[in-house]
Amino acid sequence: MGLREDLLKARSKSKKRPAKWEGNIPKRFKKMSIYEMKIWVREQLRGGPPGSPKMGHRELKWNELKANIGRKITVGSDPAGRIYRTAGVEEWRRSRGSLAKSASKSLSFDMSKQIEQSKLTEKLDGFFKNIHSEYNRENYNILSEQNKCRKRWEIGKRLTVFIDQEEHLSRDALFKDLDQLAQGLEIRGFTAYRYRYDCKLYFLSKDATEDHPIFSIDKPEFLQYLCEIATANNSGTSYPKLSPEETRNARHRFERLLHQCIGDGVFAELDHKELERIVNTEYARLVATNGTLTDLELSKMHEYIQQDNSEEE
Repeated sequence: MGLREDLLKARSKSKKRPAKWEGNIPKRFKKMSIYEMKIWVREQLRGGPPGSPKMGHRELKWNELKANIGRKITVGSDPAGRIYRTAGVEEWRRSRGSLAKSASKSLSFDMSKQIEQSKLTEKLDGFFKNIHSEYNRENYNILSEQNKCRKRWEIGKRLTVFIDQEEHLSRDALFKDLDQLAQGLEIRGFTAYRYRYDCKLYFLSKDATEDHPIFSIDKPEFLQYLCEIATANNSGTSYPKLSPEETRNARHRFERLLHQCIGDGVFAELDHKELERIVNTEYARLVATNGTLTDLELSKMHEYIQQDNSEEE
């Protein structure tokens, strides 16, 4: 008998049940963070990402559980799935065609029906495991600041390639599904918000070679602000929908901004909070357009930052 036949035979013998935990909110939750609660519930779901808790028909937020200790709740997996028992081992598996609820809301009805009939969700599970194994908060935090920037570019590329290969999947749906699949894992993953910016910074430096400043900058916390400044001329337009000319201009602006965060660049001595203060100012626009600031403009920028600091204090 071949391997495929063995797997089919084993699956036919496995017992399955709904991926749902039902019980009274444990007293231990009083001392737990939301992160710890989700880990505990995921264990009860045999590896299934926990969805929103429900008390009867009412959906609760995780931070409401401590006020309801001892009361009965139900938590199902999100995405929907079942718990299979094979040879005494229980394991959660996503139902074919099911996406995280937040991801499904990003799709049209027709796209959702297409996904149900495809093997996309199986690909998503494999893709998540690969991404999460190398791009999680634990692994990321031990990287040097420069390598963090490189890693975000690399992940943005992998996410973009995956999206481009799947006609029925939107960017937003992918990011939200990956975000939800990481809920309740001990090693934390990243959020949909983070994945969006990883893809955006890759888009703005897509054809980067080794001498591109995206591989020299050592300020990962700057990246989302630089992305915003680079595309400020196209606010209201999703970056994948920019025209070829708009794309070229945005990429040139991004590269100029990156250069000014390195060496003796005008942003090199700023911290990320100071950069955040000038994102929507003429100083950011001038650097993106001209590649630098005059001495007078640079002096005024620092005065503006210091004035903003004083007002906050």
